[in-house]
Amino acid sequence: MESPNLIIIFGASDDCKKLINELFPLELCHLIKIVAICDNDSRIHGQSINGYEIISPDNIINYKYDKIIVTPIFFQDIKRQLVDLGVNSEKIYPYRKNYKDYFDTTSREFGNSSIGRFSYFKPNSKIWNTNIGSFCHIGDNCIIGQLGHNPHLISTYPLRYHFSNEISDCSLDPTADKKKMLKTTVIKSDVYIGEGVVISAGVTIGNGAIIGSKALVTKDVEDYSIVGGVPAKIISQRFSSNHIKKLLEIKWWTKDYSQIAHMITDLEGSVDDFINNYFKINKK
Repeated sequence: MESPNLIIIFGASDDCKKLINELFPLELCHLIKIVAICDNDSRIHGQSINGYEIISPDNIINYKYDKIIVTPIFFQDIKRQLVDLGVNSEKIYPYRKNYKDYFDTTSREFGNSSIGRFSYFKPNSKIWNTNIGSFCHIGDNCIIGQLGHNPHLISTYPLRYHFSNEISDCSLDPTADKKKMLKTTVIKSDVYIGEGVVISAGVTIGNGAIIGSKALVTKDVEDYSIVGGVPAKIISQRFSSNHIKKLLEIKWWTKDYSQIAHMITDLEGSVDDFINNYFKINKK
């Protein structure tokens, strides 16, 4: 009997748990064997998932393995990290074939939506007819471009699906909100959207905005605003109006890769220092 393929799963997440369940029949048949779970989060090293130890990437060299399956959407970055640690690139595989839909360093399109460079969203979020800028973070379980049903009808229930054969195409459902179906949702750049956020179709989220977890956003959100709640309301501006004006002129998210690489420390610092360092440069 041939020896089973030895597997290391990279990423101690919900996707990891899902993959373990998917591989379970193959383990029962002795076709594969999971030898460890690897993760970059040092806080969970030494813990376990379903009996499999969570190890540091540095410890991979101490294990025998045939394949490493990468569950996070940041496959390219993790592959580069593993190769730098001495892992053969031919042994590294993505969990999802379409991982570049969720994260890539370039702009891309999927379905009827578009997303800018370095922006990412999680696989269990749903996005319809939305244009997303660059460097946006969209959390788990979000619904963006929510359509809904027409509240002005007596009933919003799709009766024609169940009482006749008149309609099988859901896009022709007469209870759908036709006005929202025609609207494009816009998320500009450098936007942080927390877990479980719902954004109605046609809403525009400004640059640098932060949307708190579980918020229901039904109206436009201004640049560099923090909003939250159901329905979402403004909590505060992130910076002063003067700072926001200058940040919108700098537009750091439009710079090329090398320029942003040199900006990282400043982007993690105070707004005053950042504006002092880049506003005059930007005006030249």
